[in-house]
Amino acid sequence: MVSRYFSTALFSRVVGAMWVAWAWGGGIGTYLAGLSYDWTGSYANAFIGFVALLILSAVLLLRMPPYFHAHGKAAAH
Repeated sequence: MVSRYFSTALFSRVVGAMWVAWAWGGGIGTYLAGLSYDWTGSYANAFIGFVALLILSAVLLLRMPPYFHAHGKAAAH
């Protein structure tokens, strides 16, 4: 997807930003799951929040516009 939506000049920056976001998400998610367990004695609330974020991410991905080739025409699916 990165190669379809961004130029090759920005490819490494975008992939790097994606890795940073993934790493931060893993760290923050683990911390929040631990807080959920400490406060409620269960991971259920954290998992509900994680599922809500996963659904939001899927909806945002589905709403992305079609990508364009270098010639400016929409790609056929």
